[in-house]
Amino acid sequence: MTDMHDRWGVEAPPHVVSDSGPAPRSKFQVSDFHKHPALIAFYLLDIVLIVAIPWFAWRGALAVLDSEGGRMVDVVPSPDEPGYRAFVQPSPVRLIIQTDDGDRLVTALLLAGAGADASGGAVRLFPGATPFPIDHGGLSAAEIHASDPNALAPRLEAILGFALGDPVVVGPTDLAALSEPFGPFEVTFADDVRVPGPEGQDGTGEDIVLYRSGRASVPASDFAVVLGALGTNEPEANRLLRQERLWEAWFDAAAQSNQPVPATIDADLATLLDRLLSGFVDDAPVAETPGIDGSGVLDLDSLVAEATSLVPFPVGTVEAPRVRTVILDGVGSPGLVNRVIPDLVGAGAEISVVGTANVFGAEMSTFRYAPGFETPANALRDALGYGTVIETDPLTLSDDGIDVTIVLGRDSG
Repeated sequence: MTDMHDRWGVEAPPHVVSDSGPAPRSKFQVSDFHKHPALIAFYLLDIVLIVAIPWFAWRGALAVLDSEGGRMVDVVPSPDEPGYRAFVQPSPVRLIIQTDDGDRLVTALLLAGAGADASGGAVRLFPGATPFPIDHGGLSAAEIHASDPNALAPRLEAILGFALGDPVVVGPTDLAALSEPFGPFEVTFADDVRVPGPEGQDGTGEDIVLYRSGRASVPASDFAVVLGALGTNEPEANRLLRQERLWEAWFDAAAQSNQPVPATIDADLATLLDRLLSGFVDDAPVAETPGIDGSGVLDLDSLVAEATSLVPFPVGTVEAPRVRTVILDGVGSPGLVNRVIPDLVGAGAEISVVGTANVFGAEMSTFRYAPGFETPANALRDALGYGTVIETDPLTLSDDGIDVTIVLGRDSG
């Protein structure tokens, strides 16, 4: 497989503009054309090129517009024709770690921009105090963060099987800046919002009531305070419900404001939040399930099960790379490639390129693997339930970084 930019991407050289002033006027006159036939051909060629450039630009724009809603780039020529290729953009995903004034983790949010139309996505809320299952250490997110501020993201990456990028830590000041353009936030509290009073830190004394149960208008300056508020002996479930409702109010208010998210904390995070706000946001806390001793633990199995829908185009980590995969339609069936992507991603694929085979008519699907990738290729084949696994001929092996190339045949149904 040749380098794809060399094969399909041609970059025109820039125009050279002289900065030495206008060129001297030519002494060549129109009446002299019959004396210079070569110049006549030269000028005619110029005219043809001038007309052709806009036409090629228009055709290129159509190719981009036909690229599955902007999710894929470098598209040539048409998705329905043999030889089409599209480089796949990974799904944007980030982890927000919210901390209090003492740098203690209050909650963590997994943001995934998974909308096929480049808008919307999902948010999953990790409560700080709910422990992970015992087979994942049995510690809560807050305890993991307290032991090592850099440990939570790698732990989640190992569980989910894809990279989360650099986590963004936001404290009370950051949250106030993130909320200021969109507040106040209209929220309905199921219980009083309480914090321990000055003499109630040890579980005794009176709590301070910040907001009574019912409808409340929370200013941006109180956003972080309410997210972290937990009264004396108050169940953690109460705080989790408040966090869920307050973040819902933030997304609703920000979406209705039509203002961009402030980029003062992290420009890439602001871009991802703007993308989420431009479409439907599926936001929910990570569910709990009974642990070995009957107490609630994070239901990570359910989170992993929905991972391919939350992040349809994940990338691997350095510690656990995914199988870089090309998927080609070998029969000319619209939508065939999209139908198999979730199963392949669930089996460990990192989709790098999609498209169509150079010719249609493949009877049997093939899974061609680079040296050392026979086992992953078999896993991808087993995930689909059909096809044959073949090692790539060393004479045709390229250095394009692809581990497995799949050509879907008629046995794909």
